[in-house]
Amino acid sequence: QLFKLNDEWAKTMLLCGAAGGISATFNAPLAGIIFALEVVAGNFINPRFGYIVISSVSANVIAKIFLFTGEHTASFSLPQYNIANYLELIPYAVLGILIAISGVAFVRFFYKTEELFTSLKVPQVIKPAIGGLAVGIIGYFFPEIFGVGYGIHFDSTGALIPFGALDQALTEDLAFYSLIGLFFLKMLSTSLTLGSGGSGGVFAPSLFIGAMAGGAFGYGLHMLLPESTATYGAYALVGMGAFFAVVARGPITAIIILFELTLNYTLILPLMTAVVVATTLARSFTPESIYTERLLRKGINVRAINQENPMKEITVNQIMTRNFPTAEETMPVAELSDKLKKSGHHGFPVVDQQGNLCGVVTVTDVVSAMQRGSVDNLTIADIATRNPRIAYPDQTLHDVMILIGTDVGRIPVVDRENPKKLLGVLRRHNIVSAYTRSITKK
Repeated sequence: QLFKLNDEWAKTMLLCGAAGGISATFNAPLAGIIFALEVVAGNFINPRFGYIVISSVSANVIAKIFLFTGEHTASFSLPQYNIANYLELIPYAVLGILIAISGVAFVRFFYKTEELFTSLKVPQVIKPAIGGLAVGIIGYFFPEIFGVGYGIHFDSTGALIPFGALDQALTEDLAFYSLIGLFFLKMLSTSLTLGSGGSGGVFAPSLFIGAMAGGAFGYGLHMLLPESTATYGAYALVGMGAFFAVVARGPITAIIILFELTLNYTLILPLMTAVVVATTLARSFTPESIYTERLLRKGINVRAINQENPMKEITVNQIMTRNFPTAEETMPVAELSDKLKKSGHHGFPVVDQQGNLCGVVTVTDVVSAMQRGSVDNLTIADIATRNPRIAYPDQTLHDVMILIGTDVGRIPVVDRENPKKLLGVLRRHNIVSAYTRSITKK
């Protein structure tokens, strides 16, 4: 907003930020780029790909200078894992099935928790406090749930320890029941935190939950088949990637980021197997990720938006109606009623005496005013909608349609540099005609 960027540049900045954030936080520059394209943009084809790469590289360089120095080149220090034999890919495929079920269950539980907090009849500012209290009680007895699970943590006595529960799962320092318990408790605490309106994300929690699920599966499997399977740390690592892939619908990101997080290529085949099985099965349950599910609940279908759409090729400036009649805010409502009847229009932009846009007025506004009583002493200023939805000349029809929805018949078009300067009006008739012409040409 400060630099008055258009929509395309705003999207590019968003992708650059996502790539840089992952790159710097996890020392994973390639995964940062793939995450921005696969998970955030939902499309690997991007005309501003170079900017995303530059953002990831520059963020990673700065992180290496201050964070990943000396021996600390990877986010996790792991033992060397091995595959007992290639038939072990079958258990990893089974792990993928279990991860798909648990990942979809987590997303559903997450939003059920959010719905529960939404239904609470308490002030909005109180809800995060309730969620925080619940998480605090859980954390008092099980402090391992706090934080991202790796790096410096505090134990139950408050003492500082240089590792977390996720580190312990990967180095095989957790008991079977601890893995199971932390799997469910991290799901619960994450849902309570974010569902209540608290601050946080699902990236690191997904890695934590997946590691516990994979570790528990590998622990039990190794007890049954000790000679034919790897120890459970390998399954914890694969579970991390598979669970994130299910929750975020980012299989390629999951595979690459696990390699960059660990600098360990040994488990690439088990990881690919589990990730592909998990994401394929999860998509049969629901096509939405934890991110797109939120948008869908707001009425925004991202998958439909990303399909080929001629509306993405047409700008407002190309089809808007210029010199559209306006109505001054000092005009009496009775006079406005006559003007609407004579013009055949259902509404007008409202301007002040200097011609600056100050609102819109429609037939519905006039009818509502008449139903409330006499309009003899009312002017347009009394019934107009202030701060209406607006469009800019350089916006595409696709972006405008997302903004205005289906309940608006016309929208003022203003100068991006001076939002009070009215340039024209974009009418539903303009949009329908442009779409029809575009389809006819194709």
